[in-house]
Amino acid sequence: MRLSTQQFFLQGSNSISSLNSQVATVQEQISSGRRVQNPSDDPAAAARILRLESQLNITQQFQRNIDFADNNLSLTETTVSSIEDSINQVLEAVIFAENGTLSSSERQSIAIEVEGILDGLESLVNTQNAQGEYIFAGFNTNQAAYAESSDGVYEYQGDNGVRRLNISDSTLVAVFETGVDLFEAIPLANGQVEIEAVAGNSGAFGVVSSQVVDRETFDAAFPEDYVVSFNPETNVAPAAANYSVTRVSDGAAIVTDAVYDASLGINFDGLQLTAVGAPQAGDTFRVDAVAEQNTLSIVAGIAEGIANIDDNEQFSEFIAGALDDIGSIQERLLASRARVGVNLGQLDSTRETLLDRELSQQALLSEIRDLDFAEAISNLTFLSFTLEATQASFTRVANLSLFNFIR
Repeated sequence: MRLSTQQFFLQGSNSISSLNSQVATVQEQISSGRRVQNPSDDPAAAARILRLESQLNITQQFQRNIDFADNNLSLTETTVSSIEDSINQVLEAVIFAENGTLSSSERQSIAIEVEGILDGLESLVNTQNAQGEYIFAGFNTNQAAYAESSDGVYEYQGDNGVRRLNISDSTLVAVFETGVDLFEAIPLANGQVEIEAVAGNSGAFGVVSSQVVDRETFDAAFPEDYVVSFNPETNVAPAAANYSVTRVSDGAAIVTDAVYDASLGINFDGLQLTAVGAPQAGDTFRVDAVAEQNTLSIVAGIAEGIANIDDNEQFSEFIAGALDDIGSIQERLLASRARVGVNLGQLDSTRETLLDRELSQQALLSEIRDLDFAEAISNLTFLSFTLEATQASFTRVANLSLFNFIR
């Protein structure tokens, strides 16, 4: 077979270019440690690599979710434990206050101690995590879970949303406990009432406190809501401030045109309301039954009761109810710690499973994608030798020209 000079040079040039390309490819593989640099190098392997990398990314995201959940659940567990300690301190204070030999000033000191514990509780229920999120506020993590209103009522500002994260293909775990589950709607052993002035009142008169003076009568009517209205003074003779009480459920009149005496307060169905100021005709108040409260409000009520209840029989009833209420709070906290403990155990077991899966995925990915350095270096040596030999032989053959002999 005869080759023209042009064909010879073209063939030689292509051979050298191909070998240069192969050498460069092997050098790039050695530099990166990867066998497959481009999909065109091995389309089937490239597809498997993409699939494995996607699976590995998912596994690692699950692991990050577990770390986030673990941090927050551990913080929750620690915080709930601290809240339990505070509630135990309240319990000790209530038991000590039950001592009938204590003076009024000694009870006042106990009440101040409980108020100090309440301040600490308010801080604990508004605990934030490392990201600045309020851990007991549900989905509303950018706002404190609890705040004290201007009238001294503790109100929950979060919601009942439970944030959950995927920690595996089929497992969701709660990251936070909500204030609704932990602190809200604690059933009260002794029913209470809350009082709210109706819009349009004169403002010169206000109900400041309520007290159950006849527990049996009150409990028989509870839970009923009432409306207290002050009537024109001419409704009674001689003319004087007077009030009526209406039951909300059926509109029945409980009290009609009762003369108001500030020293005696407003009395109906075993309840006594204490007010300040001079009532005006048309002043109206709602008295709503309260069968449950949040933890902070219960502790605040305990401090107030220890400080203000003087009647021994009423104080004994109050102490018995406070002990029951504290027991209800403790049960709620214990249930929360149990949930958190279960979730933490689930995180641990899932973490081990994911670690095994990650190692398996990385091993398979390495087998397909990573370079066998010994083989690559051997191949590079061979290709380099072949390239040098090809270049040398091309140079020598290229000089075998008739013109070299004519000169």
